[in-house]
Amino acid sequence: MSGSTLARIADLFVRAEVEYAVIGAHGVNAWLEPRFTADIDVTAGIDPAGMLRLRRVFADAGYELTLEYGGQLPSGPDFVRFASADRPKDRQDLLGLVALPDLDWAHVERWAAEWDVADRLASLRRDASR
Repeated sequence: MSGSTLARIADLFVRAEVEYAVIGAHGVNAWLEPRFTADIDVTAGIDPAGMLRLRRVFADAGYELTLEYGGQLPSGPDFVRFASADRPKDRQDLLGLVALPDLDWAHVERWAAEWDVADRLASLRRDASR
């Protein structure tokens, strides 16, 4: 996880006009010896309107809402997880994987259809064949 990713996430919260604090390993890394982490944990003081803005800003930036707890509460969700599947490193990893000679394409295509990403898989395969 690069500092530029953390800065990008911070910018999204600013654009959504949502107050936030970085917690978890990145919060600790600001004060102690850094350690590896593969995610960014953030806590936010947010109302339902702010959550709608945050969802829109993250969606516009290519993030998907992958998990939510407490969304049915009048105060809104207690926990949400946004994920990005289009990071440059992820794309490089995927291009390497589709080039594997013994890749089980039936298995990959089955799950791509199940997860409704078959169009993204087709695009990746076209890019890999160039």
